[in-house]
Amino acid sequence: MKFLSRPSLAVSLIKNPAALPGYASGFFRTIRLKFGWPKIPLKNTTHLVFGLVWIAVFGLCSPVVAKCLTPAADITDDGMTTVTDIQCGILLAVAYLTSDDPPLPGCLQVPLADADLNCDGVVNVTDIQISINFVLVIPLDSALDKDNNQCVDFCEVDSDGDGTADAADCVPNNTAIYVGAPEMCNGWDDDCDGFIDEVGQGSTSLSCQDTTVCNGKETCTPLPANLGPTITEIFVDPAVPDIQWFEIWNPNPQKLNLAGYLLEDGQGTKHTINNSGPLFVRGGGHIVLGTLAAAVSDSGPYVNYTYSGISLATPPKVVILRNAAGTEIDRVEFDGPQFPQAPTAPIGLVDPSANNNIGDLWSETPGTPGGPNADIFDMQLCVAGIPLTCVDDVDCTMDGCDDETGCSFAPLDAICSDQDLCNGSEVCDPKVGCTAGIALSCDDGDECTEDQCLPTSGCVHGPKTGPSCVQLPQGAVCALTGTSGQTVDCVLRAVRESKQTPPMVGLQFALTFDAAIMQPSGFVDDFCTMIAGSEVCSTVDVPPGSLYPSGHDLLFFPKTISGWNGAGSVVVLNLSDPESPVTNGYIGAGKTVGDSAFITLRVQLKTDVPKDSPVYVYAVDVKGSTSKAEKLSGNVKDGIMVLGLPSCTGSA
Repeated sequence: MKFLSRPSLAVSLIKNPAALPGYASGFFRTIRLKFGWPKIPLKNTTHLVFGLVWIAVFGLCSPVVAKCLTPAADITDDGMTTVTDIQCGILLAVAYLTSDDPPLPGCLQVPLADADLNCDGVVNVTDIQISINFVLVIPLDSALDKDNNQCVDFCEVDSDGDGTADAADCVPNNTAIYVGAPEMCNGWDDDCDGFIDEVGQGSTSLSCQDTTVCNGKETCTPLPANLGPTITEIFVDPAVPDIQWFEIWNPNPQKLNLAGYLLEDGQGTKHTINNSGPLFVRGGGHIVLGTLAAAVSDSGPYVNYTYSGISLATPPKVVILRNAAGTEIDRVEFDGPQFPQAPTAPIGLVDPSANNNIGDLWSETPGTPGGPNADIFDMQLCVAGIPLTCVDDVDCTMDGCDDETGCSFAPLDAICSDQDLCNGSEVCDPKVGCTAGIALSCDDGDECTEDQCLPTSGCVHGPKTGPSCVQLPQGAVCALTGTSGQTVDCVLRAVRESKQTPPMVGLQFALTFDAAIMQPSGFVDDFCTMIAGSEVCSTVDVPPGSLYPSGHDLLFFPKTISGWNGAGSVVVLNLSDPESPVTNGYIGAGKTVGDSAFITLRVQLKTDVPKDSPVYVYAVDVKGSTSKAEKLSGNVKDGIMVLGLPSCTGSA
């Protein structure tokens, strides 16, 4: 099988076994096999100056992608590529021989990452060789530069197409992992910054959210702080047992130097990691260690370090990692009955935070060497939130929770109603509960009506009998008395003939009167508003004012009311709200229900009019209209204009 795995930034692109004394084997042989270089023996360490050109130094661990310089390999930034650039590269290599984090030589005038000429994430022998070639004006080998643009192809390739070049991509075979990717709660480093599941990043917690506010805020549980280097993937080729490799994961944000660590197999054979310098595993990253057969195999993964002398294929199948002091850091005895038996593919750890020596935690995988076992991971890192408690202890609200906005407390006015219209409309205040309504005032201002309030109907106005209340003649809408020059009011009323009659939204009629005794002076209405919880009313002229509360306009002819000579025509319309009724009154059980008054006509008496001989204002030609433009016919009864749908007469 072919594993699509690329190198970590912390290790060399060249597959490096332990350093051996001859160029014909080990590290140098691997370079020759991969790049087709000639066999040049190194006799002894006295060839140090020449040897430095060939020593692989794993000293650079930078998340910054290198770029191709112009001129190529000009790390001294003097505008040309000369032996000075080669010497500067050698000084940089020597510096990393003595320290993991040495001071940089003063000759380096470009970012450290730009001295990495082949973009493998480290400054090593290949970079120095490339520098020599550029000084000698030798084009890059086609194995490194297929498009012949004198820039190593690896500096330009993006294997997984995630927008981050492989040289900067900590896991180049996973499209979801790249520099700047949103960090998710999944147990690995998504954005290549060395940190795993940072709680401080909003995307980490957001990845746990189920988009339902009512379930509370889900959170991400960080990996245990006491985790150390962990073996997370193993492969032994059943057809060619010498092809074997395993993966080590560094769960900590600090880079880990494996130089000097010991590898041990089931027979107790040990191998000391000797990389002629540090062998870093980046923070949160993975490294693959394998045999030379795995390193040079076309079907093998990218091997960051090749070992020899130990075998994972010989029973008992065990791989042990010890630090330089010999202390055991990790072990996996992977031939136990609980482990996948006779696997033909790699086996991977499904939960790297758990004990990796438990076989049930391993599973066959297509193989993700150099990256997390994302295809088989089974870690529950997201923690459910605490569901919202949506109880407000207010009896008249419906307590609930909206998935997007959270708790909701909808007021239910019906719960507050005492079913008595006379007390006004009780409402539910979401904060304090039911609040009392404003009691109805049923006084219509007419001394000849009996005003009362019925719990189920509201205000009712019936005729009042007695010596002070005269019986109005047919068609009369009011009776007036007073002294000469006095202004008296005539309240005009209109109702529907029954509750079932459609409301009147328009009204027309003509008023007649004795012009020798009286003269209309205008129309007025009471305009009311709530101030500090109390209803405050004032009298306004109509026009220019409108009727309250219906909003109707009053039109009449003659246009100057003082010019009315015994008669005038009136139209009541609402041009802004054609569905608003003139009044809400109607006749029920022989009585007026609701408020029937809609306007007051003011009249000035020209002569004295005694109480026992009142004068009258009449309404004639009463007509109306419903909101659907249906005709309403009317007449005057007991001083009130009564309108209803006309009766159907005649024959077909």
